[in-house]
Amino acid sequence: MRGENHIREAAPAYARPSEAEVQEVASILESRYGKYPDESSGPVLDQLVWFLLSTRTTVENCEAAFAALRSRYGSWAAGAAAPAAGRCGPRTPGGL
Repeated sequence: MRGENHIREAAPAYARPSEAEVQEVASILESRYGKYPDESSGPVLDQLVWFLLSTRTTVENCEAAFAALRSRYGSWAAGAAAPAAGRCGPRTPGGL
């Protein structure tokens, strides 16, 4: 309730898991979800750029903008190093 002083209890102290326990959990997660990072749809950075473009435009325009960026820069590192003003052109097909 408002105005009342509530005392927050401290979180319980848990023992740090052993390396074997961590490996067991990792094995369970990997068997369920696959290896991290999941690059079955391509490199993770490609997936991120694709996702960001796809939230702003149609699939067709997203594909065009993605292809233009890859064609212009060859790598995401080259695109990141390019002057900001020059990065606008390749995004035009995406309506960005």
